[in-house]
Amino acid sequence: MNIIAVFSNRNHTMQFATYLKRVGIRNKTINTPGEINQACGISVMFWDKDLASARFVLSKSMLASFKGFFLVIGDGVFKKYKAI
Repeated sequence: MNIIAVFSNRNHTMQFATYLKRVGIRNKTINTPGEINQACGISVMFWDKDLASARFVLSKSMLASFKGFFLVIGDGVFKKYKAI
């Protein structure tokens, strides 16, 4: 499953993606799904197995615009997003 990290600031989103890559966490910058309406236009997606490491990176990064992590449930057209 995938996790989406949501920020309200575009620069913070890009910084978080860079920080994840530096510690070896593969990620992808994506358009924020419309169902998650509390963010800027882009978010960072990564594998759920890396959530603990991503939380650690976030705790050290001081990116104040962080809005939350969302679990992507389903695939294809019918996806849901659950805040975790």
